[in-house]
Amino acid sequence: MDLNPVDTRRRPGYDYRHHIQIDDGRNMDLHRRMQGRARCQFDFQFQTNFILKPNDAGAGETTLCSEAFVDVPFDGENEFQFLLCSRHRLREYWMPEAQIQELVSEVLDLCRSKMSSTADRDPRVVPVTVTIDVCTVQQDGEELDAAVDRAITIENLLPVLFFDIDRVLKEISFDARGIPCTLATFVWVDMERFRLEDVELGLGLMRSCPICDRAPTLGAQLSTIVCGHTFHSHCIVGSLLNKKNSCPVCNRLGHGGRRQFHEFAGGEERRRDPRVYRRDAFVEDDSDGSLTTGLDVSPMQVTSAGIAPLHAKARTQISRRKWCAIVAGAVAVGICHGEGHSEAAMRLRVLVSATVTADAR
Repeated sequence: MDLNPVDTRRRPGYDYRHHIQIDDGRNMDLHRRMQGRARCQFDFQFQTNFILKPNDAGAGETTLCSEAFVDVPFDGENEFQFLLCSRHRLREYWMPEAQIQELVSEVLDLCRSKMSSTADRDPRVVPVTVTIDVCTVQQDGEELDAAVDRAITIENLLPVLFFDIDRVLKEISFDARGIPCTLATFVWVDMERFRLEDVELGLGLMRSCPICDRAPTLGAQLSTIVCGHTFHSHCIVGSLLNKKNSCPVCNRLGHGGRRQFHEFAGGEERRRDPRVYRRDAFVEDDSDGSLTTGLDVSPMQVTSAGIAPLHAKARTQISRRKWCAIVAGAVAVGICHGEGHSEAAMRLRVLVSATVTADAR
């Protein structure tokens, strides 16, 4: 029995196409992007078109919107982390896992072929463009308006900035109780997201989204937050990005920290809590390139309120590389084992907690 079966199912009402090419015409800052001693470095750009396909072939396809994002460059060595960010974004499109793996394999084969053909040439950056069509297909007996209502578009996805691993790493932050205190941490660790394959199940969770007032549809992504209220995932994240730090229904705080969720979107206002591990409070140590936390929490002592006290001594040093490894490792292992969002989030929480505790000793 396969403990981690690949999802080969087709999505009723959805279709996916992709095209991969070497795009020598793309403008890039080659000197800035070229790193290390690799003979080739591949610079990836993904361009996604969200398309509506009516069942009337004569009507033609309509492009509803498009988005573009980039992934971490690949130097031909670390295949374990190959296209990590992109794989997570493709899952947001509800693309079957088998098709994601097929796309990743094709891109990797192209990179290998290019490396072998340029082995004797000067080092160079190779721009690779991956074009993806996410098609919402009108079904027999379905009104066109109903197909438009369930169409996968930018508007009903999490903002693509949440899949920028460099940006997310800067925002990974927990308070002294291990509770997420930034929106990025909340989304990746505490906010469970799932796609509806059964509309009746969605209606059991919410008759309509309290934010947009729309009923659940096939393929909609829902989230139930800590207070028990359910929303469209993109609706609740959009609400939190707009400086609303609590549930729109009951006003319960969405997380345990006091830092505003909207800081992730670049908001200027900041609320400081001295009991918080702050990624932006980490300072560079000139001696070894490590990141040092100015505040440390002893894992051995807990106050009567159940919150570990602060200690100014025993400054914790966590290397930048280690922080990258924590997040990338958690995500990569989850991908390899076919984990869902909740399992990957739990793996990330455990790895961060273990690393902070180990480095504090």
